[in-house]
Amino acid sequence: MKLDLMKEQIILVDGPARIELVSGECEAVGALLKSHDRIFIPKGKKIPIEGVTSSQINLSAEEGHVETIPYRTIPHSWDILVEKILKERPKSIFVIGEMDTGKSFFTTYMGNRLFRAGLSTAILDCDTGQSDIGPPGTFGLSYVKKPVAFLPQAPVDAMAFIGGHSPGMHFTVALSAFARMTRNAFENSDVLLINTSGWVQSDGGRAYKIAKMELCPPGLVVLLQRTDELEHLVKHIPEKNVFRLTVSKSATFTSPDVRKSLREEVSRAYMSKAKLIEISSFATMGAYYGTGKSVERPKGIGKEVVHIEKLSAWEGHLVVHKSDISGEAKAKVMAALPGKIFWVPCHHAVGALVGLLNQNGDCMGLGVIQMLKWEKRIAEVWTPIPHQSLKNVSIIQFGSIRLTNDGFEAGFLPPGTI
Repeated sequence: MKLDLMKEQIILVDGPARIELVSGECEAVGALLKSHDRIFIPKGKKIPIEGVTSSQINLSAEEGHVETIPYRTIPHSWDILVEKILKERPKSIFVIGEMDTGKSFFTTYMGNRLFRAGLSTAILDCDTGQSDIGPPGTFGLSYVKKPVAFLPQAPVDAMAFIGGHSPGMHFTVALSAFARMTRNAFENSDVLLINTSGWVQSDGGRAYKIAKMELCPPGLVVLLQRTDELEHLVKHIPEKNVFRLTVSKSATFTSPDVRKSLREEVSRAYMSKAKLIEISSFATMGAYYGTGKSVERPKGIGKEVVHIEKLSAWEGHLVVHKSDISGEAKAKVMAALPGKIFWVPCHHAVGALVGLLNQNGDCMGLGVIQMLKWEKRIAEVWTPIPHQSLKNVSIIQFGSIRLTNDGFEAGFLPPGTI
């Protein structure tokens, strides 16, 4: 249907909905929409559309999903912050808040507004559990080339595989990836918006956020808080570099089950065009396998043992075995191999979500292990990576997520067990 929107009139549109601007100018999440611009609002999302001038829009939405509201939903304090950034030009801006405080919506608005003002703007998404840029289990980097209403609609210009839905079990991997990606962003943008995870409390949450700010000293820290629940994170930051915002009362709690469902929806979309490929002679990260020296099976040990590697110094041996290995065979292995033994069932890696990296350590994409031919160092992987990029894959990085081929979560892979 066609809808006329007067200057400064505001409508709230609930997805799923499609909007095309026929004439005039409107604003949506900080993005300036002009004639023939289109936006899509996914199911479960809603955004305000404000007439900058008298406008006409084509609107496709379900009945009852559009309402006129008498007030602007974007707080005036957000616009004050935009002016502060344009004046002071901080290079890096940390957006910090607990879960369900509107960090992604705020980051989208700021990215659009800064882009409109002429700044080359980058957005780094560091929430591996509820990824907006890139699939779950990754950090995603996007350079704003055009306004977007939602971060998942932004292009993924670079990603880093962290390997978990929480950085807690991948602490050093996450911090290393963070340092790498911020360096990348600084080289190619005027300002970097860092959308962080909701892990802000306890020893781990405190240490993780402080370590990030040590690796990338913030020009500005934006606290999205209900009262003062984030103040412990900025005690060491000059007051002039901290900007406090109050969480909207409309921010709602998202249950763990809904979060899981949202992750799977993104993973399913990512894996929708996957195919089976074979990778050989690869190096590994996040695993013992592939880091040692292959050794022959000692005499008397049969084919129940598939592969043996001598690991570094006192680390012992990695022994890959069939699932039905007998106690007698295990005893023979322990008698023949001195020191510690890592027992790995030969099917243990099946279903593991992995990062596929080039020789420089850049993540080309993700995949799911279908089979490992341990002795030959050959992996069969289900992945959507384009064919032209596959020839550059030389490293397989393991994490702690198991995934089905169609993107459903399938359990946990304990770190250090491959």
